[in-house]
Amino acid sequence: MFDRPGETEADGVRAYPRPLSELDQVLAWAEAGESDTQEFKATTADRHDACMTLTGFLNLRGGRVLIGVQPDGTVTGQDVSDKTLEKLWEHLRAITPEVTPTVERVPVPDSNGAEVIVVSVIQGRYRPYMFKGTAYKRVGTVTTRMESAEYQRLFLETHHATNRWETEAPPWS
Repeated sequence: MFDRPGETEADGVRAYPRPLSELDQVLAWAEAGESDTQEFKATTADRHDACMTLTGFLNLRGGRVLIGVQPDGTVTGQDVSDKTLEKLWEHLRAITPEVTPTVERVPVPDSNGAEVIVVSVIQGRYRPYMFKGTAYKRVGTVTTRMESAEYQRLFLETHHATNRWETEAPPWS
C-alpha cells in the first residue's frame, strides 16, 4: 500500500513522483482556470483590479492572483523590475486592515526574462477587509462590492467571536 499519491514501487524500492517546479505549478493553475480562489491578470497595469480581487479573497477563504497570465489561461509573463514590484506593493498597502500577502516571481522560459507574479493570501483573520475604503467579496469568478448589510454581518461575526468579555482572561491572578 502506498502512502503518497503517485508513489510506485519496483524491485522493493519506492519511487516518488517528481515535485512540481514553480513553473509547472503555475502552468497547472493556469490550465485549471479562474475560480472563486484564483484570478488571472495580464500585467501589473491591472494591479488595482488585482487588489480588489485579493480583498475579496481575504473576505472569503483566501486565494491567488497570477499576474502575467491572460484571461484565457495563456501564460505569457511580463517584465518585472524593482519599480514594478514597488508599484504593486503600494497598492497592496491600501488594503485594510494591513495584510502581508505572499508575492512570488516565477520565470517563464523562452520569454526574454518575463516572469509571472503570484500574489497569494489566506482567509483574513480580521475580516472584513477593504481596498481603498471599499469592501469586496468573491462570487464564483467575479469580484464584486460587498453590500453594507453583509459587511456588518461579517464584522460582527468575526469580532464577536474574538473580542467577547467572557473569552478574556480575568484581570486578577
